[in-house]
Amino acid sequence: MRPIAEHERRALREWHRTQYPRPRHAACIDWFERQFHHRVSQSTVSESLSNRYSYLDSPAPPRLSSKPTFKNRAGQWPLLEAILVDWQRNFEQRGGHTTGQVLIDKAREIWPKLPQYSQLSPPRFGNGWLARFKGRHNIRLYRQRYDFSNPEQDAAHDEEEDPIDRIIEAHLAKIQSSLEASEPRDHDQDGGPEDDDHDTVPVPPTPILAAPPPPPRNPMPPLAPTPTPSRVAPLSIPTREEALSAVKVLLRYLEHEETALYADVKCLTRLERSMEQGAVNTQI
Repeated sequence: MRPIAEHERRALREWHRTQYPRPRHAACIDWFERQFHHRVSQSTVSESLSNRYSYLDSPAPPRLSSKPTFKNRAGQWPLLEAILVDWQRNFEQRGGHTTGQVLIDKAREIWPKLPQYSQLSPPRFGNGWLARFKGRHNIRLYRQRYDFSNPEQDAAHDEEEDPIDRIIEAHLAKIQSSLEASEPRDHDQDGGPEDDDHDTVPVPPTPILAAPPPPPRNPMPPLAPTPTPSRVAPLSIPTREEALSAVKVLLRYLEHEETALYADVKCLTRLERSMEQGAVNTQI
């Protein structure tokens, strides 16, 4: 009895989950045999439906290709690649067979001819750049290079002129024309267009009226006049009788005040007696 595969176990769990009521193990064994032409044991079905394989309930991840893939990012030297693509298409149209080494050699030949890259150190142009270049421009190459040992083939290539210089000049001229088109057109010394020959009537400038100043946002209220402080009459020194009378009034008030302290009442009582005794001594 062969072991159950992972995709078979996934299919079994999915079928069991979609059935209502849930089928027994015997029904699962029969379904598995009809589906995959292979009979499994009851223990295998029980193990496959357990939580041990719950991760199979999620969608299966996509299978990865064994071939290396490259992201089609923008090239670091777009002008060089555009010239190289045009040259490669021209070369194929003339019956040539482009290989990876041919493109690498041609890229190294183009680099010093471009003024935009002449001050930079030339890159290596290795196999990694070649693979990304082919992916960006959908180029298929031949596995073997041209057999230049054939005399007839060498003669045919010697007679044909390599159009790489013409392709480079065409791209540089296109860039120059784009720059000239983006620049603003010059005017004559009078300040008007060169082809403007008719007389123009000067239009007086429209006077610009000064706008009124905006009102203040939060105007301050007028300040109220500061009241002049009234003069306070100087206090006069009371006599002994007036002071004694005031002490007696305060004692009568404290006698009826619930929050009065005993010590305060006792102190005022002593003061009253002392003042009365002093008044008597003064009279004598």
